[in-house]
Amino acid sequence: MIKRKASEIPVPFSLVGNPTSDQFSLTGGVKCVSVQRQEERMKRALYIGKFQPFHIGHLEIVKNMDRAPDIDEIVIAVGSSQWSWQNRDPERFWLDNMFTIDERVSIIESSLRGRIKKKFYIVPIFDFLPKWDKNTTSKWFNGIRTRCPEFHVLYSNRRKAIKLFSEAGCEARPNPLKYEFSATIVREKMALGDTWQYLVAPEAARIIEGLDGEKRAAELFAKVDIHPEDYPGLAWEWRTFERISQQDLKRILALPVFRDEEICDQYLFSLLRTSVNFKLRKGGFKIKKLMARLDSGLEAWASFAADFPAERDWFLGGCKDIKLPVPQDLPEMVTKGDLLAKVQAGPNPYLFPLSISKKRFMRLFEEAGIRCGVDASVFNMKGREVVTVGLEAEDKKDVEAVLKMLGLEKYPAMNYMQFLERFVCKEAGDDVWKRL
Repeated sequence: MIKRKASEIPVPFSLVGNPTSDQFSLTGGVKCVSVQRQEERMKRALYIGKFQPFHIGHLEIVKNMDRAPDIDEIVIAVGSSQWSWQNRDPERFWLDNMFTIDERVSIIESSLRGRIKKKFYIVPIFDFLPKWDKNTTSKWFNGIRTRCPEFHVLYSNRRKAIKLFSEAGCEARPNPLKYEFSATIVREKMALGDTWQYLVAPEAARIIEGLDGEKRAAELFAKVDIHPEDYPGLAWEWRTFERISQQDLKRILALPVFRDEEICDQYLFSLLRTSVNFKLRKGGFKIKKLMARLDSGLEAWASFAADFPAERDWFLGGCKDIKLPVPQDLPEMVTKGDLLAKVQAGPNPYLFPLSISKKRFMRLFEEAGIRCGVDASVFNMKGREVVTVGLEAEDKKDVEAVLKMLGLEKYPAMNYMQFLERFVCKEAGDDVWKRL
């Protein structure tokens, strides 16, 4: 139990409310009401997160806390409260903190109102840098104790937090998860203009749309600082799936031939992770992660490849880093067959293998110091012929130059994963999201 006096609770920094009550007021820019001293028998549960934004996964965790028979009230601690799109956390990318604390409080409150029965508190918590340093961790922990009403149970799956709070006498309970889900998924789908509205509560979606969230996310995603030395496999790409004119296609095919081939690409496709391209190969796999997308449609992709069998902990750690929700119950040495079998039998309806046979015409543009790969590919999806054209180079300026020289700027940009997401959603309709 983390004890503190009721008189120490800083009311202006807390939102306290019964979901059926309208007695809220504004103090210091954050919603709050007065906090009354609670009886000693009152048992509160604490849930910590950045909630950038608060999504359906977070909501399910709070609902689970609401169902717990021994929990009387819920405390939601909103971490990194000082960081936002206006004030960047120097240890994170711009897109990581795209909502202000006031916006996050509004989104959380609207998502919970009418969905849970227990009284809940929303308390902003400051970060101290560098994170998880011995000195700053104690400051962060003390900040939670100072700002939050007394709590007794921590709901978390984070080992460091569990250890820290357990040593202070707080009970720790895990959050039940069917598969990994993250606010990163929501933010990146917003930045790419993909379907994201089903990933948050309807009320939250309306607030985000009112903030012009997609535009903000796209602008922040374009501000990512890319340092090639940090990503050995980094490449700049541009692609379109728009119907290319015959004249432009002839101009592309007239370039020097690099290679023509007929191949079958097998993807481990996630409907939720259109910023991750996981391609299975004969003896291994290649993973590409989208790092930035510019207004022009140019994208920076970091990639790495490895062979099967792969050591489980290493494989799962890499997938966790890119928020790819692969099954966790894999054998110690993972083979391609093991992975596909677990994916097909797993609980995640948004991760599945997908094979595409295609004819690919690869060309090389080399002129005036510019070197850029150009490809035109043709494949069939449910009886529909699809033509896609792409550019790829290590230097962003080379892609920009070839894009202009070939007259392709007029076509809207879209990567492979975005195309597949739109195709699957069109085929399945809105019902595809009801399994979340």
